[in-house]
Amino acid sequence: MDARILSRMIERAQKKVEEHYFESRKHVLQYDDVMNKQREVIYGERRRILEGANLRETILGFLRQTVADSVEIFCPEGEMEQNWDLDGLYEGLEEYFPLSVYAKRADLDGKAKHDLQDYITELIEQAYSDKEQQIAEVTGEAEVMRDFEHRVALEVINRKWMEHLAAMDYLREGIFLRGYAQQDPLIVYQKEAFEMFETMQHAIQDEIARFMFHIQLVQEQDAQPEPPKKYNDWTSLDNGGSTTPGLSGMPGGSQPLKGPHGKKPGRNEPCWCGSGKKYKSCHYPD
Repeated sequence: MDARILSRMIERAQKKVEEHYFESRKHVLQYDDVMNKQREVIYGERRRILEGANLRETILGFLRQTVADSVEIFCPEGEMEQNWDLDGLYEGLEEYFPLSVYAKRADLDGKAKHDLQDYITELIEQAYSDKEQQIAEVTGEAEVMRDFEHRVALEVINRKWMEHLAAMDYLREGIFLRGYAQQDPLIVYQKEAFEMFETMQHAIQDEIARFMFHIQLVQEQDAQPEPPKKYNDWTSLDNGGSTTPGLSGMPGGSQPLKGPHGKKPGRNEPCWCGSGKKYKSCHYPD
């Protein structure tokens, strides 16, 4: 092992192995860096909610964006007004807030695209204000809606983030196969992770906007107390556990109970109740 040629061979092999593991760790850090950036964004939003930030304007922004997206889908730019799907727009927005309470289907006709969006935006803002007032009247507290906003936002963010983490793990498991298509797996991973994160954020906004108008207060009913149990019967152990009238109702007043063979046990015999004690030390006084 003192030969120079062997020492150089070992050094070269060790160097290649170290370079291999260095590249592996480097790629792991690059992949993890993508998730860390997304994690910082989500945790920042959760921290802001937990610290009690006012989410009213944020949720109203989600609702305005929902209206804008819906108008863009059902009233595409460049299409003639007669080709707009105003029925689909009306029915689609009805799933988010009670549009039929504030406007009829015919109220959407004859409006330019920009005017239509502004008109529906005013309706959804009015509906949200009415929802706040309704909850305040029922609960007697004006800030209850703020608590609902926090609860709904946290629940939706947590659930969507867990689903996103599972999807990211699935993406990372098979991303190396892109190398067979002469693509850099890391570049593809970064691109698709960004698209998935944007999709998750849009889903969070959409679901929060949808949930806020479906909150209903349910008054809990007081639990009915159970009636007190009555112990007016005496259960005898010598007749298979059958119930017999109480001692005061037995003929002849209080009578000594008999053992399992139908006769009174002796004073030094085991008691009929099965306690293991002698009859004289257990039920003999009865």
